[in-house]
Amino acid sequence: MPSERIPLPPAADLIGVSAAARLLDVSVSAIHRLIKKKKLRSWRVPGCHHRLSRAAVLALIETTGPEAEAAAPRPAFVSSRFASYGGQP
Repeated sequence: MPSERIPLPPAADLIGVSAAARLLDVSVSAIHRLIKKKKLRSWRVPGCHHRLSRAAVLALIETTGPEAEAAAPRPAFVSSRFASYGGQP
């Protein structure tokens, strides 16, 4: 069964893997892992290069950035008894 072809966004909205890595402040290999895990959609262009939607990368920043972490619920307080190795106070 052939895979579904998704149309390419306008060229002005496409960025390369290096640009996405700079926007997210991560390594290029981290971007490739996000693509492989389908957290970021990419399009293959000639030369086996990936192109990503700038809007998708910016949306990922909004869902994983410091503001998103601040809004996430924090775990309940853990007693200092369990904070050290082996459960010793």
